[in-house]
Amino acid sequence: MTEAPLLAVSVLNWNTPQATLDCLASLYSSTYENFRVIVVDNASADDSAARIAAAFPAVRLIVNAENRGYAGGHAAALRQAQEWGAAALLLLNSDAEVEAQTLHELMAAWREHGDALYGGAPLCRRGDAVVLNFPQKYLQPDGRPRPWRRDRAVPWSPRWNAAQACRVGAAAGSCLLLPLALVQKHGWLDGAWFLYCEEIDYCYRLRDAGVASWLVPRARLWHAGGGSQRDWPALRDGMYYYHARNEIELARRHAGTGVAALVALKKLGRALLLAPRRPARAACLLRGVFDVLRGRMGKVVAPEALLPARRAVPAQDGGRPAPAAPGGAASSDDGAAAAAEAALSRLRRSALRGALRRRWLALWPGSRTAGAVAEPAGASWLIYAARPAPFLREYHDYCVALFRLALRRRTQALRLCFGDVVENDVSSTRQAHRIAFQWEHTLVRPGGRDSAGAVAGTVPTGRGEERYLVRIAGLERLLQAAAVIDYSRQNLAHIAAGGRHGDYLARCVAIAPLLYAPDFAAAARPLPLLATFADPRQPRRAVLLRQARARSLPLRNVRGIWDGAGVGALYRASRVLLNVHQTGDHHTLEELRVLPALLKGVIVVSEDVPLREAVPYHEFIVWAAYDDLLETARGVLDDYAAVHARLFGDGRLQRLIAQLQADNAAAVEQVLRRLG
Repeated sequence: MTEAPLLAVSVLNWNTPQATLDCLASLYSSTYENFRVIVVDNASADDSAARIAAAFPAVRLIVNAENRGYAGGHAAALRQAQEWGAAALLLLNSDAEVEAQTLHELMAAWREHGDALYGGAPLCRRGDAVVLNFPQKYLQPDGRPRPWRRDRAVPWSPRWNAAQACRVGAAAGSCLLLPLALVQKHGWLDGAWFLYCEEIDYCYRLRDAGVASWLVPRARLWHAGGGSQRDWPALRDGMYYYHARNEIELARRHAGTGVAALVALKKLGRALLLAPRRPARAACLLRGVFDVLRGRMGKVVAPEALLPARRAVPAQDGGRPAPAAPGGAASSDDGAAAAAEAALSRLRRSALRGALRRRWLALWPGSRTAGAVAEPAGASWLIYAARPAPFLREYHDYCVALFRLALRRRTQALRLCFGDVVENDVSSTRQAHRIAFQWEHTLVRPGGRDSAGAVAGTVPTGRGEERYLVRIAGLERLLQAAAVIDYSRQNLAHIAAGGRHGDYLARCVAIAPLLYAPDFAAAARPLPLLATFADPRQPRRAVLLRQARARSLPLRNVRGIWDGAGVGALYRASRVLLNVHQTGDHHTLEELRVLPALLKGVIVVSEDVPLREAVPYHEFIVWAAYDDLLETARGVLDDYAAVHARLFGDGRLQRLIAQLQADNAAAVEQVLRRLG
């Protein structure tokens, strides 16, 4: 007789010890015998771990150092299930109690219908009635979000008790069976949701790949829902943020922007109705709507921050003490969660401060319009855009500040106009020397994007005899400038190797983007792995993000943040930055994000680039091929303390930064001498 497949059951606990104990007791009365249980404690603030370990010593207990949400929490159980060689993983909410036949019915449905997603039937009592505790709109087989349909409960009649499995649009995450072969093929749930809708998104995503979702009515469980929120009003209100944000995002991903807009309007209307009675809940709804419009996902509202004052619980894995945090600081859920949220909230505050600052500069005495600033510097004048392009803003301001400092030491008067300020902005630009910025990629593969107009170079691409093209965007405009500032010595080395742009190089200087004072401390960095992809849908970067999720890497992408103080706070909270070429055709190192990260003590794992020896700090970057980036990043995280000490601990980078500061000052003096 063939042995039944091994089923791993993952129960996710967060401050619900009694409910979890009841859940485990129901599991161990199951008629299905070949299963093992994993309890993942998502950084509870109470004695959950101790109570569970004492009551059920046979359970594999994993205690996370921070609350990683639904997908991130269950990911720890996934790794354990794979180590056991389990055939399937059942995701089960801690406030659910399964009936004796539930596991058997789920496994039987899998044997009958093959690899698919199988959901149990979560039931609850509402008054005298028993209802299916799962929104009716997700039961439609076509699985399209319908914003006009209310989440009516489905009455549970006796005929359901004998019903066969039926195909649905999505299965409930409170009891969801995942064959591990499917996970291996299609990847894991998207952790960017943090809470709510991640299982719906997963069902829809796999449906598009030809994988069905099934409701198994005879696999019953009793699930009231909201067990971790029941006693905390502020927490209940805060969860409306994720309800609003994630339902809009779900509609956008799987029904289009028009349907997403209808869902957003529905949420806004609800917020307005709630505002007089429940202002905190209404505020959370509004914040969720506005954040999804900004493309902001992940753990934004920290549930643990909404609880009353609590004691910290040491992280552990199966009863073993957690290792100390890198840099020697003790690891705790309080410190990690609070530091992460503080860093990310500073992004919003600093962006506001930056906007106010630029508004003030636009009104500076001496400026003629809101578009430009004319500022005295000693005997000279600086003219520059009040609102430079966002991606260039901090570098632009840094370079202007270097020239401001140098001009204040000179007695000879000059008028310098930076960037693309037009003559109508400030009348005195007609007599000003123009200082242009070159921030584009110069290394372009033949036939690739932006290769039109680029000329042959001499740097090999690694594809036989092929050579990179030299691309200088807007060359005619740059040649009309008195001087050109380039952020990258790699760019200039590539252009010089081509031997065809002597006139351009004669007016070019390299100014390294030293945007921050060095701060290399390793401790108190709660964000393990960071990316700053402005467009995460760009194919190479989208693939990398999907692969990171599939491998359960803690990669967080933050986009749309340009303010220097906010980015500095983000880097200061991050351990590792992942840097990837924009496309397969552009291979200039993006130093405008890499060097500022190094200045804040972030380990940069970067896709390799040609001419990397021309980058002055190349030995302080961890290089890897595209296909090896994620494994390299994982290795760096596993050995973080040693890698950080090797890169930042011996004073070499500090000395190099001092040299780069001197080089930047010399470059400015070179320009000023040439101009008079």
